[in-house]
Amino acid sequence: MTDAATPLVDVAQPAETPPSGEQTERSSRWAAWVFGAYVAAGLPLLVLGLGKFWWFFRDDWFFITDRDISYHGLIDDHNGHWSTVPVVAFRFLWSIFGLHTYAPYKASVVALHLVVVVCVRAVMRRYGVGPWLATVLAGVLVLFGAGREDILWAFQIGFTGSIALMYVQWVIADRDQAPIDRRDLLGVVCGILAVASSSPSIPIVAALSVTLLIRRGWRASVLHAAPPTAAYLLWSLLASPDRSSPWGSPPVSALFEWVENGLVSTVDDLTGHRWATVILALGVAAGTVLAVARPARPLPDDGPAPASDHRLVGFAFAARRRLRPVIGPIALFGATVLFILLAAQRAWIFGPAAASASRYIYAYAAFSMPLVAMAIQELARRWRPLAPLLALLLIIGVPYNIERFRDPVFGPAHHAHQRDLLLNVVRSPAMAHAPDDVRPDPDGFNSPGLTVGFFRWAEAHGKLPEITTPIPSVIEAELTIRLGLDQDQVTEISPCEPTTLTEFEPEVGTSFYLSTSADVRARDHVGAQWPTRLRQGDGPKVTVLAPDLDLEIRSEDGGPATICIID
Repeated sequence: MTDAATPLVDVAQPAETPPSGEQTERSSRWAAWVFGAYVAAGLPLLVLGLGKFWWFFRDDWFFITDRDISYHGLIDDHNGHWSTVPVVAFRFLWSIFGLHTYAPYKASVVALHLVVVVCVRAVMRRYGVGPWLATVLAGVLVLFGAGREDILWAFQIGFTGSIALMYVQWVIADRDQAPIDRRDLLGVVCGILAVASSSPSIPIVAALSVTLLIRRGWRASVLHAAPPTAAYLLWSLLASPDRSSPWGSPPVSALFEWVENGLVSTVDDLTGHRWATVILALGVAAGTVLAVARPARPLPDDGPAPASDHRLVGFAFAARRRLRPVIGPIALFGATVLFILLAAQRAWIFGPAAASASRYIYAYAAFSMPLVAMAIQELARRWRPLAPLLALLLIIGVPYNIERFRDPVFGPAHHAHQRDLLLNVVRSPAMAHAPDDVRPDPDGFNSPGLTVGFFRWAEAHGKLPEITTPIPSVIEAELTIRLGLDQDQVTEISPCEPTTLTEFEPEVGTSFYLSTSADVRARDHVGAQWPTRLRQGDGPKVTVLAPDLDLEIRSEDGGPATICIID
């Protein structure tokens, strides 16, 4: 049996001065300690440094306002995903921290991200990658800002947690020719929890099944793949998740475009430069071919070739012997392609650019990095300087990725505004006229339960932080409008009279339709204010709730707005 920490292939060393076993072991220990220290430093760096600005955002609210620890709260899908584990995690964190701080929520997903990084390095080492090369290449993922959503956004505790738990199962299970023991049962539990967290685990289950079939035999393969698969099928039967796309199945051409864009974008984001992408991609392709083509050396537990005249049996034995040292990283790369194809089933209509979404890029990189490392190590066997040269292509992408943590759309300014707006709802005088079902932020990606009533309940139960500073002027003005006007989604348009105007003093109960999105200001507000955007997509019907509103309303281009007042 090959120990988990022992490379399956020889790490290239100068033939004339081979290092002693003690020197190699000491170098491996130093590499492990350096890697461990770097990963440990990554937790506060990401939570309190690079991700300090991140606050509750969109899907976070679904697990806070619309889920509980009930049958349907735990079993119902979220956008087609099994989400029992993240629901439990969110309800636990909510019971302790409420909305007082986002840091514990964020720390949970960051910790899972770091588990992924540690497991990626473990897989690299298991497939013969040298300790320092594995440390550098896995370390690149710690600050992988292109995948920021899966690193900083607490809602992705399900997505990132699914990858982390499956990787833990992989590290436990992928022990070449090891007999089945109690560790395998722990791996199976991790696999079940992974599929109960989100869907990225599904391609890895398939990849692990193939890997174990070649490295440990069919019994280990079935043991690790069957329970998570059965659990997922049972949940699908109970929850009946809707995985269909309103646009139908993607054409084959769209699938090819998604795979191409997903893979190219991943390497682009890892290196930060297209020229480096080309060089690295060529190197990985060449290294992979060389690793597979390298003459297979018999391992101690291979046993003799089967005594059979059937060519297929001999071919299968030879293929298994050749693939055993390389199958894991190759299967994980196959999981990357399978994941892209699955993601395209519902999102293909948005074009191939959607394949490079931050949450997807993270998964692609996490699945593909072991193959990148194994290929570079294989090239280094032929010419040792290739290892640092190719690793440098990834290192130069780190500053680029650090900058990517500041999302150009949902960056610090957006999160600060959301925090100030929502935490001041219960402090705004405008709340006196707002019914419980009014949404202070009608963004269609927020949960339906994010309402004035929720914030009243949260205040009564001590879930909101105590704020003693005055409400910022721009927030007070926006809340006057957000709580004084109720936007509502409607399916039928009532008869109305179109009106073009810039000044509007509506009475309570007046309803009107937005012909386009509009920018609204409170004309009688004293102090600074920004225009409040009433997006037509968030609800075209608007009803006046507050008395004595004196509004300036304009179209998005700054001209007079056209509204349709309902008779």
